[in-house]
Amino acid sequence: MRFNSKELTHIVEQGVVDKEGILSMKYKPEGRIFKKEETYITRHCKLKGNLLFYYKNKESRTEPLGVLVLERCTIELDDEIDNAFIIVFEGDEPTYHFATRTETERDEWIQALHLSSYECLKMQLQSLREQIQAKTGRDPVSQPPPTETGMAFETQSGNANTNDEPAMEICLSCEDLPNDSSANPPNPFIVIYTINPPQQQTWVQHSHTEVVEKTTSPQFLKTIGFGDSSGIDTNTRIKLTVYHVKERMTGTVST
Repeated sequence: MRFNSKELTHIVEQGVVDKEGILSMKYKPEGRIFKKEETYITRHCKLKGNLLFYYKNKESRTEPLGVLVLERCTIELDDEIDNAFIIVFEGDEPTYHFATRTETERDEWIQALHLSSYECLKMQLQSLREQIQAKTGRDPVSQPPPTETGMAFETQSGNANTNDEPAMEICLSCEDLPNDSSANPPNPFIVIYTINPPQQQTWVQHSHTEVVEKTTSPQFLKTIGFGDSSGIDTNTRIKLTVYHVKERMTGTVST
């Protein structure tokens, strides 16, 4: 999909873009009909939301050459050229071919483009709603938690008096966490586990902190409630484990 509206140009100029960089874009001169006349031309691309803008170069101060609306499309690998991918739209929309300099750059662009669409965000939201409902017994959208207690939804328990509930304040910082296999900073968060020996033999996940994006020195601040105090005693042990979120869509993590 091409654009001819200055309003779209205004969108990309406001705030921070989600991803930008150099991509080689397949181009066929107008009026040419032979495939061998197609070539790849370097373009500076900016991804903001579900809009992929492409410019003649990074220093270009003019309007973008075009923009792709990343809805009702799939992102596929291109086997015809190294480090390349294809954006395939439904219906009669044209197919767009892009190439990067390295395999890592290709994978990063594919992931960013895949996660940018409204449909993907909708799936992520539904998945998170289901996870929260499985832990708390309530849908966080249709059944939001009480707000007067100041306690996170995942640590509340029915109609218990939260003033009497045991709670733990986390104020923790980490330094020099390792980068991932692609040399990118991690996306760390902390999971809180509990165990009540000797009745319990395995650790049980109780809660977690927020994810701190792309940093090797995160800081965490959170109040963790433990619901009904009858399940907590002097023998209860708590374990904190730092994880790195590799892929949000599938929930893939590593320690």
